[in-house]
Amino acid sequence: MPKLKSKSPRSKKRKLKKESTDSTLSLKERLAQKRKANQERKELISILTTVSLVSFLVGLVMFLVAGVKVAIPSIVGIIVMSLAYKYPRTGLIAFLIYVPAGGTITYYIGNSPILQLAKDAFYFPALIAIWQMCRRQKLPFIIPTAIKTPLFIVFSLSLLTLLFINGGQQLNPPNTGFAQEATSEIPIGMGILGLKVFLGYIPLIACVYYLIRNKQDFLFISRLQIILILVCGGLGILQYLLLLTGVCEGTRNAVGSDLFKATLDARCYFGGSLLYSPEEGVIRLPGTFVAPWQWSWFLISSTFFAFATGFSDPSIIWRFMGLGSMAVIFINAVVSGQRIALA
Repeated sequence: MPKLKSKSPRSKKRKLKKESTDSTLSLKERLAQKRKANQERKELISILTTVSLVSFLVGLVMFLVAGVKVAIPSIVGIIVMSLAYKYPRTGLIAFLIYVPAGGTITYYIGNSPILQLAKDAFYFPALIAIWQMCRRQKLPFIIPTAIKTPLFIVFSLSLLTLLFINGGQQLNPPNTGFAQEATSEIPIGMGILGLKVFLGYIPLIACVYYLIRNKQDFLFISRLQIILILVCGGLGILQYLLLLTGVCEGTRNAVGSDLFKATLDARCYFGGSLLYSPEEGVIRLPGTFVAPWQWSWFLISSTFFAFATGFSDPSIIWRFMGLGSMAVIFINAVVSGQRIALA
């Protein structure tokens, strides 16, 4: 019977040398990661110290000039924008979380016009940081590149409208009648705000494109959306139950055309203006958003994330949560009166 050859001492030495090399590399990697984490921690502390000092000085000036209602948003705004610029990925994630809850937060704090723009404190600094990164690395900022020409045409037409229509109204306001107060509107400001709403969020395509670097990032974003759907959808259902049981009045006791108009006076704990006149057969609930139409588009867009997670997530728990979020979307579309979300 042939004897099995034992491994030669030379092969054993090679194996031991390879194991020692691997352990040395893993040790070096761990030390490098530790040094990187310490450096990032020191950098964060330095940034927070500088930003806090600057925001405190600006807030102090704002407090002396305009009072505490302007000082506190100024301090918070400077800190948030600075951190969103330094850490654009975190800023974009915070933007995605804030958008569904923005309507509820705005009206709980006080319905200030500044709070209506609070989400942009996360978005625009992160957008500038990603734009600078694309310039340094020579990456395309407009994605897909095929929309560059039509986007330039639309932007040019919008800019002409801003200059000649809004600018003309600003320089030559309409005449008011005798003993009538002049309007307090600022046409050029309204035009800039409209241009921001119309085209300002198109670069978000590129931001999300560079935010998702690999499969883990994609799963994180999709699962985050599932959590937002379940939380906001649960609050939307609770809002309907509060109206159904009479805890909130809605527009049931309104008269005339007010029975068919969403109003902020009918607000029910979450979100903004709503319409609830079941006797007239009209219900338009805002969920956690400012207005019902925003809630309807949130339900529509959430369907894609819920479907993708429900049928393709590698974890069976998240697949069940994705399917459950689809059921929550359907229930909200029915009870909120958002028929477009059922299409």
